[in-house]
Amino acid sequence: MVCGRRHVNRDVSPLDSMHTIRDRIFTDGPRHDRQLLSDFRLEGCTFDSWAGLTPEWSNPDPSLRPILRNIELHDTNAFNGYLEGAIIEDVLVDCTKAGKGPIFLRGNAYRHVVLRGRIGHTEIRGKMFPSLYLSHERQREIIKQWDIANAEYYQNVDWALDIREATFGSFSISGIPSRLVRRAPETTAVVTREAALQGKWRELEWHRGVFEISIGMLLDDGYDDVVLVACERSRRFKDDLKDLQLLRDAGVAT
Repeated sequence: MVCGRRHVNRDVSPLDSMHTIRDRIFTDGPRHDRQLLSDFRLEGCTFDSWAGLTPEWSNPDPSLRPILRNIELHDTNAFNGYLEGAIIEDVLVDCTKAGKGPIFLRGNAYRHVVLRGRIGHTEIRGKMFPSLYLSHERQREIIKQWDIANAEYYQNVDWALDIREATFGSFSISGIPSRLVRRAPETTAVVTREAALQGKWRELEWHRGVFEISIGMLLDDGYDDVVLVACERSRRFKDDLKDLQLLRDAGVAT
């Protein structure tokens, strides 16, 4: 969710003040090349099937990750958009719409990112999603490389993501350590890997059961914990709240 190729420069210094872009449609973007994109305010812009800022899959390398810094997005639209493997710092997303599919944010590392207002369907996944044209072995190597790079990055982060002022229709998050997520305790809970391995969650009588998927992914992905979010704008919000309480009562979630 950043601006297009025209605004990407290698080794540029941050601007003295924010550059505002309004009502622009972005449909393309570059591959990773150590870009620094900073000091932009986007208002009413649309990202339409925009596959920007993804690795060059013939030679993906976390050391080439771009940095998105000091950016604000207001009332944006993202249709089939995704962003993979970047570093995202000091970013505000204030109200965004998504299409039928969610906004996919995969393999990124976050520092001081705030989601506020109505946020469209969003999936934040810690794991990279390498090209399916690569061998399974090569895909696993790339995922491991980014997991290591992101873990090292988070060692020096005081907080990564703030979702306290956001409302979602659907939202999932993995790969960001729970201690770095600012969240509302009434609508969120944390499940640790240790608790998930005990397996009590598999025996619960779910009202909806969507959190089963997130806990299963926690075990598959190998992270230490996962934040579960009951989305206020979901038609099954009350059921999700009940399922969070089931997990707490069973000692699975805190």
